[in-house]
Amino acid sequence: MTNATIKSDLLRWQLICIVAVFVNATLETMLVPALPSIRTALDLTPSQVTWVFTALTLSAAVSLPLLGRLADIFGSREVLAAVFVAITVGIALALFGGSFETLLAGQALQGLGMALVPLSVAMLSAASVDRSKLSTAPLMLAAAISTAAGLLLAGVVLRWTDYRGLFWIALVPNVIIVLAAILSLKGSPRAAASQRRLDEIDWLGASLLAAALLSGLIAVTLVESAGWSAPLVLGLLASAIVVTLLWIRRSLSTPSPIIDLRLLRDPAISRTAIIQAATGFGTFAAFVLVPLLIVSPTGTGGLGLNESAAAYALAPFGLASILAPMFVAPLRKRLGAAVVMIAGSVFATLAPLTLAFAPNIWIVATATAALGFGIGMILTQTFDLVGSIVPPDRVASIGGLVYVLKMIGAAIGGQVTISFVHVEANAQSFLTGFVIATAAMLIAALAAFSLRSRQVSGAASAVQAQ
Repeated sequence: MTNATIKSDLLRWQLICIVAVFVNATLETMLVPALPSIRTALDLTPSQVTWVFTALTLSAAVSLPLLGRLADIFGSREVLAAVFVAITVGIALALFGGSFETLLAGQALQGLGMALVPLSVAMLSAASVDRSKLSTAPLMLAAAISTAAGLLLAGVVLRWTDYRGLFWIALVPNVIIVLAAILSLKGSPRAAASQRRLDEIDWLGASLLAAALLSGLIAVTLVESAGWSAPLVLGLLASAIVVTLLWIRRSLSTPSPIIDLRLLRDPAISRTAIIQAATGFGTFAAFVLVPLLIVSPTGTGGLGLNESAAAYALAPFGLASILAPMFVAPLRKRLGAAVVMIAGSVFATLAPLTLAFAPNIWIVATATAALGFGIGMILTQTFDLVGSIVPPDRVASIGGLVYVLKMIGAAIGGQVTISFVHVEANAQSFLTGFVIATAAMLIAALAAFSLRSRQVSGAASAVQAQ
């Protein structure tokens, strides 16, 4: 296969992945304002409604590590094609099933779509001649734009139809994506790794990790209704900790673990993982608090505005996160990857700190813009780093780990923060919540400041030499 053909094949797969990320991230965003429609159409209880997204989150957390490892062994293109099929089947189930059970099954299959970004990064990394110049900005840009597009589309569609109209919008392009992927797969060069066998997968380690993630995330999901001290919550958390320790022991002792934790000895990789977990915690904590701050009466420490004002105050987050990825590659070229991470973490830290003392909605909007810009920079640079410094046969699984850590941080951050405000919404509880969010961002900032450019370049050089 000629260089021109290989380059054309890569560009085609890049376009497929970018469209897939945009379409499916847009769908999940559209479902947020559609929850009342889903509840009415399927006659659901409030607790059942929460499982519309819980099913997706649990499925994503459990499947990400395994899908990443499968991609490392068999090739990213092959696994991406399988994920496209699963997403499309999931959308069809949710659209045509007509029941709560089929909706959950559909959402669980769509949860596999969370792997699209790390799998796409692995594909780009494997095809890059110089991995130090890898840029994931187009993928991150597609994900960021999908937030704004999803909210706008949902507002229009839900005026004329119920939630099923949203799934129709996603089904058609996903069918086209599947067909394009299958046709492209036939002409794609097969990676040498794709000849390796399924027995290279640590199935015991995968099972332990899945059990730990399920126990922990279900426990966190139940906190809002049962409380942190509920026996079921405590039992699930204890189970998650024990099984996690067993999984760590297994991962460090087997020659081919589902996620190679030994790679975390590299300072650049370990600090990047810490940054994602901490910013996931801090971002979701702030996201939970901002709407409550805006709509709460002034006598309880809020701004006393309506829900529309809350939406307007969060809009700058989406706009800034669209702009941020476009700055990452130029800044990295001039200042280095570590400086980009530091700059992003500074923006992210200043945002909740500002929100803690915001006197009006304009300051809130400015703070959410800073948060969106910082998180956009951090997420883009994170996957650029993963694609450039992680060994080629581990890019997808480490990328999956990064995503899982972000999800875990977000789940815990939201529940920890909301527990303070739900007890009693007042100025002190809002302050405490934003201080907690700021503390999480400070951890990310400290990790970023300790990330030296020479560590990043050294790790990248070592991988390039392999």
